[in-house]
Amino acid sequence: MRAILKVLFSLSVVIATQAVIGAATDPAEDAVGEERAQLARIHEQNDEFNLAVEQYEKAVDEIELVDGQFTERLIEPLTGLGRSYLTLDEYELAEEALKRAQHLTHRNRGVHSLSQAPILEVLTQTFLQRDQPLKADQQQKLALYISERQYGKSSPELVPALYKLGDWYMRTGQFRESRKTYERAMEIIESDGGIHDPRLLKPLQLIAETRRLEGICCSYKDLEEALEIIENNANVTNEMVVSVYLSLGDAYLVSHDEEQAHTFYKRAWDLSDKDADKFSKPRKIAMSEDLDTRSPSFTRYYRIERDVFGQRQLQEMTPEEKRAQENQPPQEFLLPSSDEHYNIRIADAVDRFNDYIEPVTRLVGDPFKFNYQQLRYILPLNKRDLEELADLYMTMTFTVEADGDVENVQIVDSNTPTRLNRLMGRVLRKTQFRPAFADGQPVKTDGVKLTQTFQ
Repeated sequence: MRAILKVLFSLSVVIATQAVIGAATDPAEDAVGEERAQLARIHEQNDEFNLAVEQYEKAVDEIELVDGQFTERLIEPLTGLGRSYLTLDEYELAEEALKRAQHLTHRNRGVHSLSQAPILEVLTQTFLQRDQPLKADQQQKLALYISERQYGKSSPELVPALYKLGDWYMRTGQFRESRKTYERAMEIIESDGGIHDPRLLKPLQLIAETRRLEGICCSYKDLEEALEIIENNANVTNEMVVSVYLSLGDAYLVSHDEEQAHTFYKRAWDLSDKDADKFSKPRKIAMSEDLDTRSPSFTRYYRIERDVFGQRQLQEMTPEEKRAQENQPPQEFLLPSSDEHYNIRIADAVDRFNDYIEPVTRLVGDPFKFNYQQLRYILPLNKRDLEELADLYMTMTFTVEADGDVENVQIVDSNTPTRLNRLMGRVLRKTQFRPAFADGQPVKTDGVKLTQTFQ
C-alpha cells in the first residue's frame, strides 16, 4: 500500500503546485503554512508519518488563521494528512481529512474537477482498509464519471480512465464489468482510429485475461483479432508483437490446444532476445478453474424459494450460485496475473441483486486465492481464524511438462493440515504453466518450486 501512496503523493503535489501557479494571490499570504507543509512532505517521503501528521496539522491551522476554513490552499495539506493517517492505520481520521479535502475541491474548483483524483485514490485505499470495499468501488466509479464530464463519454482522452477502472474491476474480481469497460475503450479507439488501430492491442489482451480469470473458454478468440491488427501495421513495436504472441500461446494452452500454443510461443521466441525471465523457466498463467470434479450432468444443487402463494418449492441453483455457497469445500481457485489483485471479490453488478450470491467475498492465499469461508470448511477448528491461517504455508516441488501440465507434485516443507495439502495438490494439477523453452522448443522442467501462503 505504501508504494501506491507514494505515487499518489507525487501526483497530488504536482496538481497542488499547478493550482498554486494558476492562482493570483498575495505571495506573502501564500507563504503562510507552506513551510510547515513542505516539512510535512519531507517527513512523509522519509516514512516518518507521525512527524508528517504533526506538521500537516500545524500547516492546516496556520493556513486557516490567514485564509479561513474554506480556502483552496488547505486541499493539499489535508490530502497529505489523509495519506499519513492511512499509513498509520488511523482510518477514521484519514477519511475525515480526505472528505474535507474533497469538499474544498468541489467548493473551489468545481464538483467535476480532475484535481480530486488523488483524493479519490486515497479514499479508495482507506475504504479497503476499513473493510468497506463497496465504498471503495464507488470512488473508482466516481473517478470515471468525473473524467466523462471533463472529456465526454466518447473522447479518446477518456481511454486512460477506462483502463484504470477496468484494472480496478479486474483486481477486485469483477471480471464481467472489467471486460465491458475494456470493450468500451475499444469502441472509442476504433471510432477514432479504425479497426486496425494498434492501440486496440492492449484492451484485446486484457479482455482475454478477464476471460481466463472468470474461467470462460476460448480467450484466444479475442486475441485472434490482435493478429489481424499486427498484420496491418508495420509500425507495431517488436515488444508488443512478442507480448501478443505470448498471450496467444497462453490462451491456447489453457484451452488445451498445445500445437497452436507452441506455434505462437515459437514466434515470440524468434522475435525476442531470448530473455531469461520469459523463456528459461516455467511461468504461471493467470486463470481460474472449478475444483468440483463431479459431472454436472448428474449433480444438481437446489435452494428453497416461495412462490407467489407463499408455498415453498425447490429451485435449481445456477453454477454461479452454487460456487458462491460458503458451507462447502473450495469450489474454485483464482491465480491472478500479479500481486496487485486485492484479497476480495466484489460481485459483478448483475449478481448483486441475487440473494444467493454475497456482494463481497473475502479471498485468502498467495499466489493461489480461495474463498475464505469455503477454505475454513476444510480446516480444523483451531486453524480457521485469519490470524491462524496467516501462519500456514507449504512449499511444493513439481514438474512442468512441455505441454504446460503439472505432474509429480511433492510437498517438501509445510505446517498445513492434510486436507489443505490435498487441496493444493488438486489445484496444481489443474493449473497451466507456460513451459520453459530451449532453442525455441518447449521443454520439461523438473524441480519447479512454489510456496503457497494463506495470509
